[in-house]
Amino acid sequence: DTPHTYIKDSCQALKAKWDPNNAVPGTVVMPIMFHSITKGEVTAADQISFTDFKKTMNDLHDMGFQAIDMQQAADFLYNNAKIPQRSVLLIVDDRKYREYFDKTFKTYYDEWGWKVVNAWINLDDSIGALALPGNVELENEGWVDHQSHGYIHNIGMTDDSTDDFLKGNFLGSRELIKKN
Repeated sequence: DTPHTYIKDSCQALKAKWDPNNAVPGTVVMPIMFHSITKGEVTAADQISFTDFKKTMNDLHDMGFQAIDMQQAADFLYNNAKIPQRSVLLIVDDRKYREYFDKTFKTYYDEWGWKVVNAWINLDDSIGALALPGNVELENEGWVDHQSHGYIHNIGMTDDSTDDFLKGNFLGSRELIKKN
């Protein structure tokens, strides 16, 4: 993306840049998506062993990173809202059950207050129905944030996708998240 100026007046831009209510210059957000954390042997490129997962989490903490949720990330991206200078956005791919979060991420929430995002596939199927009650509990507890992974899974959006498909994938997903 080509950088461009949002604030034309240099004085206003500098004032906003150094505003103590905003993120300090040099603030970064590193998104990390975990598709599969396995206690067994890693057999696919989208997996990470539980041992390597724990090492990654501890290394992030040791390097001064702090986990943020999706709202904080959006506020930072759109408004330069203040977030930790080294922020990490932890995302779990493909709608997981409550037990998955309790076994893998709860420790980091309890110890460091680190939240995690569950990338929720919204197609109303039997897996979603089974996973929903535990995920509603997690959302209400405030440490797992649910964001749309799309309404339909594994059918990519491309330049050839129809407007109806794109609209259905976004709006169908949004409506089911709001409903639940």
